[in-house]
Amino acid sequence: MKLRYLLALSLATFGCFAQSPDPLKYVDPMIGTGPEGHTFPGASAPFGMVQLSPDTQIRPFKQSYKWAAGYRYEDTTILGFSHTHFSGAGHSDLGDVLLTPSTAERVPLEPGEIDKPKSGYRSRFSHETEHAEPGYYAVTLDDSGVKAELTATTRVGVHRYTFPAEATTWHVLMDLRSSIYNYPGKVLWSRVRIRRDGTITGMRETRGWAPGRQLYFAIRFSQPLSGHHLYNREDPAPVYKGFKTPGSSPEDTDAIEGRGLEAVFDFSPDKGPLLVTVALSPVSEENAIANMKAEVPGFDFDKVRAATQAQWRAELNRVEFHASPETQRSLYTSLYHTLLAPSVSMDVNGEYRGPDNQVHKAANFRFVSSLSLWDTYRAEQPLMTLIEPAARTNDLVNSMLASRQWSPFGILPVWQFQGIETWCMIGYHAVPIIADAYMKGIRGYDTKAALDAMIASATYAPYGNLGAYMKLGYVPVDNDSEAASKTVEYAFDDWTIARTAKAMGDAKAAADFEKRAGYWRNNFNVEDGFVEPRLESGAYRRPFDPGRAGAASGFTEGNAWQYSWYQPQDELGMIKLLGGDEKLVAKLDEMFDQKVDPARYADVEDISGMIGQYIHGNEPSHHLPYLYMYAGAATKTQARLKQIVDSQYKPAPDGLVGNDDLGQMSAWMVFTSLGFYPVTPGSNQYVIGRPFVERAVLHLPNGRSFTVRADGLSEANAFVKDVMLNGKTLDRSYLTHEELMAGGELRFVMSAEKDAAWSRRKLKLPYSMTQ
Repeated sequence: MKLRYLLALSLATFGCFAQSPDPLKYVDPMIGTGPEGHTFPGASAPFGMVQLSPDTQIRPFKQSYKWAAGYRYEDTTILGFSHTHFSGAGHSDLGDVLLTPSTAERVPLEPGEIDKPKSGYRSRFSHETEHAEPGYYAVTLDDSGVKAELTATTRVGVHRYTFPAEATTWHVLMDLRSSIYNYPGKVLWSRVRIRRDGTITGMRETRGWAPGRQLYFAIRFSQPLSGHHLYNREDPAPVYKGFKTPGSSPEDTDAIEGRGLEAVFDFSPDKGPLLVTVALSPVSEENAIANMKAEVPGFDFDKVRAATQAQWRAELNRVEFHASPETQRSLYTSLYHTLLAPSVSMDVNGEYRGPDNQVHKAANFRFVSSLSLWDTYRAEQPLMTLIEPAARTNDLVNSMLASRQWSPFGILPVWQFQGIETWCMIGYHAVPIIADAYMKGIRGYDTKAALDAMIASATYAPYGNLGAYMKLGYVPVDNDSEAASKTVEYAFDDWTIARTAKAMGDAKAAADFEKRAGYWRNNFNVEDGFVEPRLESGAYRRPFDPGRAGAASGFTEGNAWQYSWYQPQDELGMIKLLGGDEKLVAKLDEMFDQKVDPARYADVEDISGMIGQYIHGNEPSHHLPYLYMYAGAATKTQARLKQIVDSQYKPAPDGLVGNDDLGQMSAWMVFTSLGFYPVTPGSNQYVIGRPFVERAVLHLPNGRSFTVRADGLSEANAFVKDVMLNGKTLDRSYLTHEELMAGGELRFVMSAEKDAAWSRRKLKLPYSMTQ
């Protein structure tokens, strides 16, 4: 009896673990740190303000694109560890408050040269001593022998430095000059103060991507200072208020201000490691201290790490993936990357800095920023509406509405971080994010204010040639190098306003914006079946080359081969203009199968991951393989998805072929692995593709579960023979958001292409304005 009981218990325990793997062991933060992904390997809490990570190179502005996250896997030296980073951005900034430990008798104040060891404070390192997992990073700095470990809470970074036993001097260097996307004069002002209790506080204001961005910090050490040295290393030495600031200050100076600040903090060698806590605030030094007191009042590194990793387990367990170990690594890491941004940009007392660069206080929401909206409205934020609807999605919408309130122009954010607008990219894509939330019943915000903000953003004539768009029905290319892309993206955003207005009962706004939603047609040339740049005169610009991209092409980070099929609100209308289903299939096949010399686009930023003219490394292509479904060619979608997944993702540092763009590349992989994708945010539909997991479970926030199964999935069985929702074969090529949130089971039966009966059925098509 006892043996049978123990056996049953063991099997049950084994079954439990088999069904719910620990997601942390499958996340590899090194994925994407190679050539194009621009992700960072360091420590962060979910959606944290702090991203504590190593910086390997800080390059001048025109050379810094490859180091947009501060770290690149092929580098061999580490400068130090800074506290703010973007995950996968195509542009960059940040790299604030760089610290590095040192055992040198005289601490170098310059980074030194990569190929000259110990010529500066940078240190050689080996990937063999590196270890990264959610909420934790470790590496041994070869030149000093110091083992550096990093963890973080939402607003506080925690360092643990274990110095070698033979070290006779311990130091920590802080370089406030260091910055990602660096250039002379970027630091407008900075300050360091040593307070009576040993707390170090300060600030830095930079004129980087976000102009006039201010960040404040507070630092505490687990051991008392034995000495300190404060430096202003501006070159030439500046003159302030009638006196010349020395390059180095005496040790009894407890404060310094300027544009080139560094500090060296000395400690007496001790038996245990040195712990350093660094709290950030967008508002003030006092708020940084309060953030530290609230989140890390002591010096228990392992406690902080355990608490942050518990948060990560809770977040990552929202989706279970059951597949091969390699696929699990890719998918759990993709999910991890989707949960890094938008990042909290608010102190524990609710204060934040808005786009007017003034301090405000949030009421009943968390102010978040790092809004790469041109990217994330497509799949990253739709994923959040499934797994993070109440808190995260409502926080995002409330934050965007607050940003509109404090915007000098009265419009929603475009590309914002730490509350400051950058005006990067095109469109007004805060609008579809709000619309998608509203249409899905996520409404923890002022809905009237939301519609007002959407309309205000879509009618602000000075922005992005909107005046011409509203007058002509398209953006003319005469004086706008991205005109064609703007027209089609504006039209989609307008459709989402029409949907929201209609749902709210505003018939006039609905009619006005539904008309504008059709403006994509004004750039679609039926003579050759391409979206083309158009002149103010009404004529299409000549000559026209659909493969032309880059400066003055009329397109944004792409060309006509991607943008001609961007009308998610009316794909059937596009098919009709082309001349029918077969025409679209032929166009898409030609796009994928073209032989293209990548050298043609070597100077065009963010064109990577090319399959013919399909560019998976950039967002305008992401919905394209699903368009075959609108033409009744399901097996084409399934084959193209496999082609993309096999060639564009892998569990390795070079496992992302393009910038992750704050989770969008990863969200595409998460959705695609589940077998469906949100081609048209705001429609409440997900177009069916094919799964890449044997089983997955969405643990929904309403307490229900939605399970995806793929019977017979294999390399040979890559096509869909049948699709059943809760046991009933689907007669359509899409799922609804309501069906997912209700819970249940989506079962795919996989087969070889010749047996893929469901894929050859005539299916009801996804939403389109044209029926």
